[in-house]
Amino acid sequence: MFDKLISFVLEEEGGYVNHPSDPGGETKFGISKRSYPDVDIKNLTKPQAIEIYRKDYWKDEWEKLGLPLAMCMLDTSVNMGMSRANKFLSGCGGSYVTFLQLRIARYKEIVANRPASQVFMKGWMNRMARLRRFIDGNKEDTGVPNNSRTGS
Repeated sequence: MFDKLISFVLEEEGGYVNHPSDPGGETKFGISKRSYPDVDIKNLTKPQAIEIYRKDYWKDEWEKLGLPLAMCMLDTSVNMGMSRANKFLSGCGGSYVTFLQLRIARYKEIVANRPASQVFMKGWMNRMARLRRFIDGNKEDTGVPNNSRTGS
């Protein structure tokens, strides 16, 4: 499942960026210099980034959650950290829709506490919409009852 899900993350994270308002600093494929000070971010390859994601941002047991929640866990771990992803999982009641709503609420909280982050809000909301479309387009891979993935 990881191989299918990581393609979404890599597409979302994109190439090399060094935005002055990003507290992560220099990033490529979503791998930040702040989190990986010993990695040559500018020359990081896609296979190297995938290996970092597999090692540090993925748990094999997430496959038991089914694709919707596994995707939420991976993408949130990358974007907000694994502890935040675990918090959302605990609070979502098995619904990936609720999980995404918790994540949106956290983005709003980030902007309220750090107004300089407002510059990222449109991108975050667009990412959430694309994440929802990715999950909805791959529901046949869920492995969980229908009501668990729709939030109904």
